[in-house]
Amino acid sequence: WTVTSKVIDAETSDDGPISYEITSYTDAAGNLGSSDGLLVDSKLEDITIDTKSPVITTVTFDSLIKNNTSITSGTPGYDDTRAQPNDTVIFKITSNEPLYEISTSDVTIDRMSVSSVTPNEDFTEWTVTSEVIDAETSEDGPISYEIISYTDAAGNPGSLDISLLDSQLDDITIDTKSPEITSVTF
Repeated sequence: WTVTSKVIDAETSDDGPISYEITSYTDAAGNLGSSDGLLVDSKLEDITIDTKSPVITTVTFDSLIKNNTSITSGTPGYDDTRAQPNDTVIFKITSNEPLYEISTSDVTIDRMSVSSVTPNEDFTEWTVTSEVIDAETSEDGPISYEIISYTDAAGNPGSLDISLLDSQLDDITIDTKSPEITSVTF
């Protein structure tokens, strides 16, 4: 006998193997089948039901690559937490389960151009590489970002926890504001 069934769209608290129960069966002579429970109420371990939405658990600043080689850590005023135009900023997105894909169009960052989004081996950590664009603003400030879309390998859309998906990274500041001379004294 072949049993065909369809997964219903019901999110559960945990993904897991298929559980089944055969409540009644008979042979051709009408004899009632054994109910020893070994095969009648069990699980299929070969396949997993995944109806749970993936969750992005952290978004963190990873590193800053300064592209102005004339400024080094020994230069007065040097600050390795202030990104300037053409600097490369790298941050990490971590999820609770493997994600199918996050593309460059799924991540937007204020005053930056996202050049790549690359997963680690198990697709639970994604490295976002972006470059500060030359867009002067009235104020310097932390990096604001938004993650628009993501799914897991089963196609479940990601959780829309706004606190991580539309937020800012306070560990680094975008500095595109031109300096001002406030006074000259003799």
